[in-house]
This record gives sequence, structure tokens and C-alpha cells, in this order.
Amino acid sequence: MTSRRSSSSYRAPSTRSRPTPGRSRPSGQKPRLWQQFLVWMLVGGVVGMMALGTAFGVIYPERVTAAVNALVGVTPTASLVGGTNPTAAPALPSSSPVSAADPTPTIEPLASPPSTSPTPPPPVPDPSPAPADPKDVEPTALPALLPTPSLLWSDDFDGGIGSGWQVVEGQWIVANGRLIPADESGGVILGGDLAWTDYTVDVDLYESSGGQFVGVVMVRVQDRSNYIAFVADCNRGTWWEIVRNGQRQEVPGTDNGLWMCSTPYHLRLTVQGSSYQAFVDGELQSSCVLQDFSTGGIGLQSISRGSLAAFDNFHVSR
Repeated sequence: MTSRRSSSSYRAPSTRSRPTPGRSRPSGQKPRLWQQFLVWMLVGGVVGMMALGTAFGVIYPERVTAAVNALVGVTPTASLVGGTNPTAAPALPSSSPVSAADPTPTIEPLASPPSTSPTPPPPVPDPSPAPADPKDVEPTALPALLPTPSLLWSDDFDGGIGSGWQVVEGQWIVANGRLIPADESGGVILGGDLAWTDYTVDVDLYESSGGQFVGVVMVRVQDRSNYIAFVADCNRGTWWEIVRNGQRQEVPGTDNGLWMCSTPYHLRLTVQGSSYQAFVDGELQSSCVLQDFSTGGIGLQSISRGSLAAFDNFHVSR
């Protein structure tokens, strides 16, 4: 049988008020120990973070400034603290403004960098060819040396007629340092060597007494009757002639009327093979090609026509 409590023994719940969460603690009640520890940890963390931030800002001011600027979105323009200024970022290409009618923006293309042509590498030199066999190498011809003129005959007549001359006609004397016939009949005088081949004759030619004359310079002389001569006639001019067996024959096309009786001239005759040239005062007067007499000596002749031809400074060179 179940016993029931009497109504007199029922105890009603206590009506003492309890602290409601979120409400203030009644005065005079102390916080618990774990709550005090949590408060001190929060305070110490804040103080430590402030001390650490202050120390970091003193040691690395640039980094602190950069971090702050990054947070607030400011681009630095210059550094107020020592050090190098930060380099500004390159500007991005601007896009064309979008119009209300065209909702799609048009972006200008980036400018292409200038093209640079690659520098070609320097050419590689070909390897040197192998030296040729000395037997296959042709000898290099040496340049021809100009022959040094050698003097074959020389007479300036200052001491009279030099040795080697042969008078074959008339009489010859030296007057005023010049070779001249002794009288108006004129004369012929020969010299040199019959074996001479190519040579050059230089002589000064004068008139003796103010009249007309004929002066003859002989080359390739065989004897009195066979030679080649250059004739200077102040009445007619100059020309080349061939004398065979005493018979004179003028060479056609060699006459020249330039000769003055009272004017002294320097005459040069060159004999090279079959070529003959006459120069008067350094200018070519006449020339010819003759096949007669490949060798021979020299000679002089003076013919009077009121005056006589006189000779001086006679030289023969090779």
C-alpha cells in the first residue's frame, strides 16, 4: 500500500531570486579565479602587441609606412625617412571611355616594342690553304731595271780637239771653245766605234759669223760615204737623210721648217734599233724608221752658205 504524503507535509518551491545571465553581478560578489586570469591575459597581450609594434616601427619605419599605405590604399610619392625613394609602378595602358550607346569597352592595343634586327655573327675566316709544292710555284719576275746611261764619247773642246776624232775633209779648229772648220770650204770629222748599236747623241749647234749655214750630225756611220744624218739648214729647216755610196736621199715626211740661223740650239738624236728621233731644245722635232745600218759611229759636218756651223759639248751615251 502506497503511502501518500499529507498536504500538510508539502513544501512549496523557494521564491529566492537567482542571477540571470547577462545581468550585473550583485555588489559585493568577487569574480572567480579563471575569470581574473583571462582578463589579465587579454590586457598583457594588448600591451605586448603595442610594445612590439612600437619597437618594429622604430627599427623598420619604411616597412611600417608601406604596410599602412597598403591598408589605406595610398601610393607613396617620396620617402621622408632616409633611404632611396620607392620606384613608381609603370602606368597601365588606359582604355577608351565606354559610351552609353556601346556597352562593350574598346581597349587600345599595347604598343609593340621596336623590332631589333639581330647582329649577324662575324664571318669565320677560311682556313689557310696548304702551302703549295715549291716545284709547282712559278718564279716571280723581277721588275725590269732602267739601265744607267753610260758615257761612250765626250768632248767639250775646251782644250782643243780631243783624241779619237778623224778629220776626213777640210781642216778643223777650236775657236772660242767651239769646234769649227778652219775656212769657208767647210769640212767633215768622224769618231766613235763601228760596233756601236743603240745610243744617244747630245750637241750644241751655233752659227759662227752671222750668215746662213748647214750643220749635219751623223749617226750609224760606216765611212765617209755611208751613214744616216740629221740636217739643220737655217735657210730651209731640218730633215733626216740617208747617204749610200755618197748619194744623199731625204727621208720623206721628216722635214720641219723651224730653225733660226742666229739662235743656238741644243740637239739630241736617239738611235734605238730602226727608230730615229730628233729633239730640239727638249721637244721632239722629227722621227723616222729606217732599216739601213744597224751599227756605226758618229760624225759632224759643216757646210758654208755665208757662215759656218760650230759645235760644242758633244756627248754620246748608251
